[in-house]
Amino acid sequence: NHQNQPRAMGCGGSKSVATAAPPAKRASAKSARSVHGIDEWDSVQLASVMRIQRWFRFRRAQFERQRKAAWRIFQNIEYKDEEEQVSLLDFFTNVIAHSKDLQPRKSINAEALPAMGVVEEMSQVRDKHPLPTPSADGLKDLLSLIERGELPPVQLCLGILVAYYDYLRKLPNVTRLGTKATGELTIVGDLHGQLSDLMIIFEKNGLPSHTNPYLFNGDLVDRGTNGLEVSLLVFYFAVLYPGSIHVNRGNHEDYLINKRYGFEKEIILKYGPQGGLVMRAFSAVFTVMPLCAVVDNSILVVHAGIGDSFSVDEIETLPRAQYPSIVAVAKSANPASNLPECKLLANIAWSDPGGVKGCHSNEQRGGGSRWGPDVTDGVLNSHGYSLLIRSHECQIEGYAYTHGKKVLTIFSASNYYSQGSNLGAYIKLSSFAPLKIVQFLSTRHSQATARTLRDKIGVVERAALRELGTQVLKAREEILAACEKADHKKTGELPLQEWIKIMTATCPVKGVPWRSIYPRFVELSKKNNVLYRSCLDRFAIESPLKRADSSEQMLYANITQLESIFRLLDTDRSGSLTVPEFRQACEILKKYRGTDALPGDSILERMDLDHNGTVDFNEFVESFRIVHAAVKRL
Repeated sequence: NHQNQPRAMGCGGSKSVATAAPPAKRASAKSARSVHGIDEWDSVQLASVMRIQRWFRFRRAQFERQRKAAWRIFQNIEYKDEEEQVSLLDFFTNVIAHSKDLQPRKSINAEALPAMGVVEEMSQVRDKHPLPTPSADGLKDLLSLIERGELPPVQLCLGILVAYYDYLRKLPNVTRLGTKATGELTIVGDLHGQLSDLMIIFEKNGLPSHTNPYLFNGDLVDRGTNGLEVSLLVFYFAVLYPGSIHVNRGNHEDYLINKRYGFEKEIILKYGPQGGLVMRAFSAVFTVMPLCAVVDNSILVVHAGIGDSFSVDEIETLPRAQYPSIVAVAKSANPASNLPECKLLANIAWSDPGGVKGCHSNEQRGGGSRWGPDVTDGVLNSHGYSLLIRSHECQIEGYAYTHGKKVLTIFSASNYYSQGSNLGAYIKLSSFAPLKIVQFLSTRHSQATARTLRDKIGVVERAALRELGTQVLKAREEILAACEKADHKKTGELPLQEWIKIMTATCPVKGVPWRSIYPRFVELSKKNNVLYRSCLDRFAIESPLKRADSSEQMLYANITQLESIFRLLDTDRSGSLTVPEFRQACEILKKYRGTDALPGDSILERMDLDHNGTVDFNEFVESFRIVHAAVKRL
């Protein structure tokens, strides 16, 4: 009943225009002047208007450069992190396979292959705790719980997951949809656990139903804090009203990726001792999700992309339940990755479009391919399709066309990197109208609507510089050594070009536009040279360790990799490691980094904060803090 709903201000809708009587003719000196042309006063006004317009265009261009520079920083940090995760996982697997000393705990079969054993496990849970059958009242209760910010009971969560798992197992790898029966179809891109964006989409576009179907193109979870709630809502609609919601598998529907990017941690924190069982149930669901969709026999919808040997017929025959982790086969160094079906899966989950012809290894992400416009043409022509819709990449406007408008990227998580960093968007496909893209911005919990453009850009840029600062801190010693070596007179300053050269070579994040951001990242001397310590001293580590030393610096510099190794070793998801196990994780990190710098036993003992012989790694990681010094312009 949209007629009774209040219309949002500035969000479209009809606009009534009153008809007014024509103004009376004014006999004035101005009308007389019009006969003889523009007078001097009009010339001054015109010149002023032109100056204001030039200034405005200049400022807009300046803001756009700042926004794009911040965007490049965020994106390059994200890609670096993903590439490192794939590389670390591959390395970890090889170390465990070839070492008698470095072994994870013995785990249940469900950890090795989550899709196996989970139904039996659910049956045991069902015997002990009756699980509610999905119903309309149950969906209303779930919505009410989520709106109140309450945690869904574990029985309800498991009931939804078991029902959705049983539903998915019957579906083919390729979902074939049409808009003729329903009139339209809504396609949603990555949400990454951002509940507010899902609610905005439902509010603007209506709840899922047989007449208002949705296709979610993967990456429901990780990074955001509400992957649980987003997933349960989507899954509940799917099982309660079959055909109202369809979901493609993304690269974050992967239990190994969930260990790195927050979803496993979210589940453990929310459900405590029962979190391990809930996480295994999610892993089983992810494993049997369909891989792509075809709409009206003309539009291919896949999470990430394609490769030069992409074939929908081959996707139809893939044994998807045998691949609980796609990232595990995405690395070319893995012999199994050379199998055609493994390459096909890696391309579906990890690939990106590029501007160069052909299909090349996706070095930025560490998995999948980077395919050119000729590959797009070949795949679309061979299948008789006209458009490829994919997600996987955050876009400033929420969407982007590439390859001659034959590839459309849709991304639905607004404010993905920081508040105001990007819009979200979704697609409306219709049998009676052209493709429509709807953009939105979640402003809940923010004051973004009250900011000027300058303020909005400033918020995004400062967030990007803070993220970059944490990466610089990880390489602080290497950067400082390189700067001091180049500073022959020991003045503490370097020419700008020399500093940019050093930062380009030593900063862990590549592709940073140093020339664009240096005025807001470092201080300059009176000679306009860079005071190179200024970008290093504004950040400091606050850690649980009582005294600072090189081992502390090493631990912080590798904290993300160490956490990944921790979660790979912590196969029973207890949330803690024994001190010997933590030492084992450091040993793996040492081999991965090719360094002898390891924490000593005294530091490992100090990490055991409550002296119970274990390291609570969640506590340990959270206790590391980056302290930003009060420096002007940041």
